[in-house]
Amino acid sequence: QEEGKQYSIRCRRKPAADGQYSEKETEEILLDVNKLAEGKKYMSIGDFQISDDGKRLAYTVDSTGFRQYELFVKDLESGDVMAGVAQRVTSLEWAADNETLFYATEDTVTKRSNMVWRHNLSDEAELAYYEKDRLFNVNVSRGKDLKHLFIFSASTDTYETRYLPSDAVNEEFKVILPREKGHKYSVDHRDGQLFILTNKQAKNFRLVTTPLASPQEKNWQEVIAHRPDVLLEG
Repeated sequence: QEEGKQYSIRCRRKPAADGQYSEKETEEILLDVNKLAEGKKYMSIGDFQISDDGKRLAYTVDSTGFRQYELFVKDLESGDVMAGVAQRVTSLEWAADNETLFYATEDTVTKRSNMVWRHNLSDEAELAYYEKDRLFNVNVSRGKDLKHLFIFSASTDTYETRYLPSDAVNEEFKVILPREKGHKYSVDHRDGQLFILTNKQAKNFRLVTTPLASPQEKNWQEVIAHRPDVLLEG
């Protein structure tokens, strides 16, 4: 953030071998939001995701104030920007190939986030998932170990998650646990095991693990038990 400027400047810098930086080392500006805002009455950055190889930046911009985000992709080597990749984007993630983006978009009338797209940037986007149930919104994310992409469908009291290996971009998403009225759960992955935060028989949630290949409840192993006086949030 620079004095007198309204918006942030997003940068990166390669780590020094000894952890110390000299004054000669300069940061690389990834996105100067002040420049994006020139001539506009409003500017907001939504998602901000760098590809695994560090060469591309995908980001979303709302210049209307209505939380309608447009997707841009910047080549961080040339500085070229691909504009208008998609409209009304609500979440996005890179696949492991550094070429494919998965992103969710919202309905133009209801503003319900209901579609997830698979978009190799050298080709046209194709629909990867459509949420038919009007009570549910969708969000696309990526696990902490970067091995899987997740589509999270949520209503007020019921959740459902689908997964796809992040290096298998052309395969179909698979349901982990089918939606069940009143069951709220979220997942992450490590070393072939799913970590599931669930409210099943646990009003304040509990944490279980299960093999990715067989996530059914009969295979759950409890890691953190339910506690009536403590809400487990993540």
